[in-house]
Amino acid sequence: MPPSASRIDVHHHYLPPIYVQALEAAGGDPSGWKTPEWSLESDRVLCQKHNIRTAILSVTAPGPDIAEGLEAARIARGLTSGQQVSEIRTLNSTASSPRFRLR
Repeated sequence: MPPSASRIDVHHHYLPPIYVQALEAAGGDPSGWKTPEWSLESDRVLCQKHNIRTAILSVTAPGPDIAEGLEAARIARGLTSGQQVSEIRTLNSTASSPRFRLR
C-alpha cells in the first residue's frame, strides 16, 4: 500500500468511562483480559500513526451485557450517545454511533 493511502480499521475498540466503570464493577473482563488504557487523544495519535482515516467503532466483549436489565440499557445508551461519541463524531463527521442489541 502506498504511504499516502489511507486505511479503514474495521475492528476499532474504544473504551469510554461508562464501559470501563461497568467492567470494574463486574470484577473485570470475564475473559480475563486486562482493560487497556484508552483516551480519545491516544486513539487519534494511533490513527494518525497508522494512517487510519475511518474506524468502525466497537467495544470489547461482553459489551453492555456485562450488566443486566436496566443497567445494561443505561450502559448501551452511554456507549452510543456519550460525550466521547460526540467528540469522535466532531473529529470525523462521517462517523456513525455504535449500535448494540441487548439480549
